[in-house]
Amino acid sequence: MPDFRDHFTKGSELQSNGFPLESIPFFDRCLLERPDFFLAWNSRGAALQKVGDAFDAMLCYGKAIELNPNAGEYYNNRGAAFMDLEQFDRAIEDFKAAANRNNKIPEIHNNRGNALMNMRRAAEAVEAYREAVRIRHDYADAHVGIAMAQLMLGNYEEGWREFEWRWQTGPMKARGLTFPVWAGEPARSPDDVLLFYGEQGMGDVLQFCRYVTDIKAQWGGKVWLECVHPLTRLLKSMPGVDGVIALGEKLPTKVEYCLAMMSAPRVLKTTLATVPNEVPYLTADSHRAGIWRERLKALPHDTLLVGICWAGMNREQDRLASSIDARRSMALDLFKPLGGIKGVSWVSLQLGPSKEQLKNNPAGMTCYDGTNDIYDFYDTAALVSCLDLVITVDTSVVHVAGALAKPTWLLSRYDACWRWLMDRDDSPWYPTMKLYTQRTRRDWAEVVDRMHGDLLKLANEHRLRRAA
Repeated sequence: MPDFRDHFTKGSELQSNGFPLESIPFFDRCLLERPDFFLAWNSRGAALQKVGDAFDAMLCYGKAIELNPNAGEYYNNRGAAFMDLEQFDRAIEDFKAAANRNNKIPEIHNNRGNALMNMRRAAEAVEAYREAVRIRHDYADAHVGIAMAQLMLGNYEEGWREFEWRWQTGPMKARGLTFPVWAGEPARSPDDVLLFYGEQGMGDVLQFCRYVTDIKAQWGGKVWLECVHPLTRLLKSMPGVDGVIALGEKLPTKVEYCLAMMSAPRVLKTTLATVPNEVPYLTADSHRAGIWRERLKALPHDTLLVGICWAGMNREQDRLASSIDARRSMALDLFKPLGGIKGVSWVSLQLGPSKEQLKNNPAGMTCYDGTNDIYDFYDTAALVSCLDLVITVDTSVVHVAGALAKPTWLLSRYDACWRWLMDRDDSPWYPTMKLYTQRTRRDWAEVVDRMHGDLLKLANEHRLRRAA
């Protein structure tokens, strides 16, 4: 007859083989026989956290700590659960307690850095990540943590250099291309090709494709872009591009070098003062724009045309990304205070499941929705080019609008993305952009309230200009 050790062993095997949910009943049986077995409490907490039950995981870790108060890793684990619960002050206290018991676990310092970043304490986060790297020199996650914190602080030289560690982390895998990575060398022939390829999200590609002009000037040969299919038609509008292919299509001949888009700032030695921010660097198709312009004539005459996007894509397969998506997105009904502003016509730029919220839109904010005819970013750019203003959360739409030099107001979450820097209402990347960052975590109402006065003023100015 199996005893508590057998149950613990079976649960541990299931957990290590990627079956956390199935492991929990075995840890339960173990603890029914031996409620003082702290290893099982810790393992049960890890399994619960893995399946998304951070609260119960935190309680299990607490029990493990109660039974074995000198185990630093248990405090570290509970701190990670507090992180999932967005209890960052408590998380930091646990990480400090963990370090006091065992200062040589690099994950403790990396986790503390992550908590500090969530609290917009980037300078302190840098030091926490550096402590992790001092313990384990090749700790890629901590190196990337330094990169994110330094980029947020505007310390671009170290930030871009440390960001090269991204290829050694789980979420950002290298393409594995066989071409040498371009480091600024000139082409030996005008026909030599440099493959400048996209990485990460579509917003990242839209932001960093701008470097093609500077790359071509330094390279002297041909520059081809590779990106995901929804971007190909739009990126063909870029000056200096010799060709654009979709990811998975046959590569051009005579490729001599390759470069990931987000490595361009390091190679070209971009500082905060030298960000290439001449806009527009993308161009909307005039024919497609003309079609949208005709459709928008159905809206009240002489009103301010404002595009709106309130939610990003939900990447449910990635727990960290999904958490960010939830924090950067909002509900359409939160825009209700803006709906009463006279002289504004709203145009939806929202795609995906969140688009369904238009069926119960806020009073006074009737949105024109032609997004069923948007097939890729070529169409999105054409529609955006017809608008007077774009108001959006931090998703790819903000990059389309910024790249087209369209006046753009960005609603940014409290723990803002590194690219928007710290405590600024402007962006060195997009001169026509204004940032509205949450002052309190998850409080969109205050952000919309702040935006209300600015939109009212803009609508009144627009009305007076049209009447003159």
